[in-house]
Amino acid sequence: MTNLFVIISCGVLLRTWLLQLKDLTKWISTRPEVSTPQTSWSRLVEGFVISQQTGNIHSGDSYHGSTLLSAFLFHLQALSPLLVPAVFIACDVVAAISLHNFAKKFLQKELDDQNSNKSNLSKGVDSILLKLHYLENVPTLVALIYLFNPFTIVTCISQSSVTFNNLFLALFVAHLIPGSSIATTLFLALSTYETFYPVQLIIVAMLCEHKYQKEGNRNVAKTLFCFIFWLLILFFVSYLREGSLESIFSHYKFILTVPDQTPNIGIFWYFFTEIFNHFQTFFLFVFQINALFFSVPLSVKLRSHPICLMFILTCIISTFKSYPCVGDATLWISMLPLWSHTFKYQRQPLIVTVMLLTTTILCPVMWHMWIVAHSANANFYFAATLAYTTSHIFIMTNTVMAYLKWHFHIRKGIHLNLDGTTEKAVLRLMN
Repeated sequence: MTNLFVIISCGVLLRTWLLQLKDLTKWISTRPEVSTPQTSWSRLVEGFVISQQTGNIHSGDSYHGSTLLSAFLFHLQALSPLLVPAVFIACDVVAAISLHNFAKKFLQKELDDQNSNKSNLSKGVDSILLKLHYLENVPTLVALIYLFNPFTIVTCISQSSVTFNNLFLALFVAHLIPGSSIATTLFLALSTYETFYPVQLIIVAMLCEHKYQKEGNRNVAKTLFCFIFWLLILFFVSYLREGSLESIFSHYKFILTVPDQTPNIGIFWYFFTEIFNHFQTFFLFVFQINALFFSVPLSVKLRSHPICLMFILTCIISTFKSYPCVGDATLWISMLPLWSHTFKYQRQPLIVTVMLLTTTILCPVMWHMWIVAHSANANFYFAATLAYTTSHIFIMTNTVMAYLKWHFHIRKGIHLNLDGTTEKAVLRLMN
């Protein structure tokens, strides 16, 4: 706990110092990699001004976030402008503590299951089994990566609303093993209310209830009921706040129809600025299904590994949502140490890591060449963002496949023979 306290203290001090650099925070908040039309703080401020004139924050074309979050931040701003950055810092701290606790509970559960089922494991696999020192070191590493990830830091100091969505998702995963279905579904409902795409994580919550709780089937139904209940409560409170359901519909309509093609690190904006209008509806369905459909086959394949399913669905959401930013990737990047005992099974981890780092640097460079220096065009920036997205896909698939391969080896053995014989498969070149 001492190490965690030091990490949190350093993370708070770093954010407090950076927030004092007004020119830096202003520049970061305008970056398309950090702020999107749905999460930008400047658009929220414009929405505040519009709401004072019209009474409806969604009446203009500035703010497209949720009603309750805007109301919460509006009251904070009215009480004291200093409270707003303090709340963003507090969100990062609570998220880091939640991820630390989740990592500790998950690894403890994995270690207990491994020890209780040791008779079912193959012989000679002791070298690849989960060790006790992972339980001691990995949770702290998860919190460290989350708090000191540059993506998390720039998201916090730019006061992007992604910080709150990451907080809700971190609290959601913290209650998965084993936790209260009421708390789990509450935080999932808050995240779904905010950005819609996490709705597919309800499958993870139900699978975790079935695997980790007694009376699993009854708890599965309870989980689904609680999730729907919390969503209805949030919609009802939004209705009381605005006096109509228009704000809710306009919020989700903006997410699903993607009317704003402001450049970002996603794949939507460039494609929909290039295609003809009469093809737009068809490809809109294709792109949105791409972000949601994977939850079905993956839930079938990973039904016995709900935490792994949560990890890959979080990756997919952050990669294929309509208005992504670098802050969306911070949650699953911080959870990568959970699978550190399987890293030996990954393919080209160095190349993929360098690809992520290179494209992260390349995106601002291409933006400068396009917008400032006028020596490039949109194709250059989109190529960089496409490579950035591809690096996410490689990391995601490598991590999941390494985990499944590790899981297979501890049960079937590291060195496999043919049909129970002592013969080994040998590849020979024929003359």
